[in-house]
Amino acid sequence: MSLLIELVLAFFIIRFIFRFIRKHWKPFWTQFIPKFFKITMWTTLVLSVLFVGFVTVDFTYHYTKDYVCDKEFLVTEHMLPSDLMPQIREYGVRKTWRRWYDDRSMPYEEFVAQIKEQEAIAKEEQEALAMKKSLRDHDLFPFWYPVANYLYMKYGLFK
Repeated sequence: MSLLIELVLAFFIIRFIFRFIRKHWKPFWTQFIPKFFKITMWTTLVLSVLFVGFVTVDFTYHYTKDYVCDKEFLVTEHMLPSDLMPQIREYGVRKTWRRWYDDRSMPYEEFVAQIKEQEAIAKEEQEALAMKKSLRDHDLFPFWYPVANYLYMKYGLFK
């Protein structure tokens, strides 16, 4: 008996839903959906503007807070943004970068000479390895290439 009651109730609920859809389908599609999309669009736009504003204000706040707190240090180290362009014009990008961030225990010229010396040592080591390899094997030719070449030059060319 309860199954019959459930089926009758389901039938009436479905009938009421279909009647509601038949009666209100045109206003639903012509009024509600466009209003829904307008509301969604404006909400997205407002939230986007608020987000961008929040990020900008937050970034500005933290930058100025760090700048104000570290200003004395930056002044002593000549690292203010206003010092950047004259230093780059005077010293170049590499020297300026090294003056700001690298080890300042030795002069720049000595630092460059040390780098060139290390590069020369590395180049010599590479050349020594290449020479050792060339003596060990003849790349594309087998190990007996000098013997064959000698015999060809002695007997083949001048016969």
